[in-house]
Amino acid sequence: MGSGRLISVRAPTLNGNFALVGYFVAEEDTKRAVEIIRHKIARRAEEIVPVCRVSEELLNSLRVPPGGIMRVPRSDRPEGKY
Repeated sequence: MGSGRLISVRAPTLNGNFALVGYFVAEEDTKRAVEIIRHKIARRAEEIVPVCRVSEELLNSLRVPPGGIMRVPRSDRPEGKY
């Protein structure tokens, strides 16, 4: 599969504020990773930013399939409450 990308998405919420969410994307090419996010998740996003590369080992351990995405868990929520 290869490495992937961590992508940050800033999008408007229903109450008029903004939410900042991270996604692991199992795609080596940065431009394609951004397009996967734009197509599947963030059509209304204000900002989509590639943050860094993530290892194939991380993607495998999280069971993110090639071309797939996974939301980065928030650390301020109890485990399993996403």
